[in-house]
Amino acid sequence: RFDGLSSIHILCAFEGLAMLTVTENFWINKLAQQLRNHVHQTGETRLLQNIGVFHCVHPQALRSVPLHQPGFVLVVTGTKRVDDGNREILYPPGHLLLFPAGANLHTGNIPAPDSDYLAVAVTFAPDLLEHFVAAYASKLELWSQLPVKLAKAPEALLHSLSQWVDACAQKHQSPLLHNHRAQELLLLLAQHQLAGNIFTQQGPDWSQKICAY
Repeated sequence: RFDGLSSIHILCAFEGLAMLTVTENFWINKLAQQLRNHVHQTGETRLLQNIGVFHCVHPQALRSVPLHQPGFVLVVTGTKRVDDGNREILYPPGHLLLFPAGANLHTGNIPAPDSDYLAVAVTFAPDLLEHFVAAYASKLELWSQLPVKLAKAPEALLHSLSQWVDACAQKHQSPLLHNHRAQELLLLLAQHQLAGNIFTQQGPDWSQKICAY
């Protein structure tokens, strides 16, 4: 049982999840160390430049979170809990919560036993999405990607995100480089057929924009 969830809920929540490989575990552990260093150095959880950092040592109850831009949350330690209407979905370490613009998530966080909860969030601004569609829509067939909500993070994305977190912590990156990093992460999602939810609910003419390229 997790925080009162029944075994039936847990089975539904973890349906289709895959175990992390040794290399994926390496990058998740490295991200955990990087984020803990950030939290300890700043004394608080806040933005690490353009990356959202979430940390807690006690369970956080479900609450409504409005999301104005599309993006993803990567769980690093602990478990993210999302009420998906008729069931509760649990996101374990190394897995992505992918969300569209305009989403209103009912979400809570569960620290790992005798440890903490850590996650990072990246969102994509409208102008970045416009440039991305113009450059890659036809090459990646963005219009055919399904709106995936839960997936194991690709190893390349974990590697790229770790590099970005490290650069942000050392304050080495300009806004232009932040934009480049965000496009790189979006490209990695699209290459693994995980960008569908990012391009959902972007406005009535968004699908036409994608199909135009």
